[in-house]
Amino acid sequence: MFLTKNNHIYKIPSPKNYRYKAIAELSNQEILYVLIYYSTINRKPSEVLEVSFDRIQLALEGQYEYTNNEMDMHLYNFNNYAYMDAKRLAEKEIIPLPKALITPKDIEKQALYQYIKEKYPVLMKSLPLMIEKHIKKCSCIDQEHRKLVRDALAIKNRVKNI
Repeated sequence: MFLTKNNHIYKIPSPKNYRYKAIAELSNQEILYVLIYYSTINRKPSEVLEVSFDRIQLALEGQYEYTNNEMDMHLYNFNNYAYMDAKRLAEKEIIPLPKALITPKDIEKQALYQYIKEKYPVLMKSLPLMIEKHIKKCSCIDQEHRKLVRDALAIKNRVKNI
């Protein structure tokens, strides 16, 4: 789903060849991309399993294309901090700053809840919990990355002063 700045929601089909269907009225806008993973029973939604969010910029024709550059941006924190400890991070010439993970604003959550309540009421049992779980997980990951950078900088400064 695409959630616009004025909290209007557009349901979009799955992409074909990493290209999403164009929505002309959203041309050149930054939107909140919402992905809801849910289980089904008899081909009907039954329970939210996971949610994810991203802020994306649509092209002039209102289309979004997932490029290699976008993929690199999404993997930035993973590429810089996965399997990394402070000592190994301090060995880098320049310690990269972590990028904050995307979470929805309260007004965006309310718009999403209203949309799901109208279109898929059965998902409202689990959606608020899964969104809050996602936000908490993002907050914990952000704190871990910041602590890792602080510790690496402390190590680097100690080594530099010796």
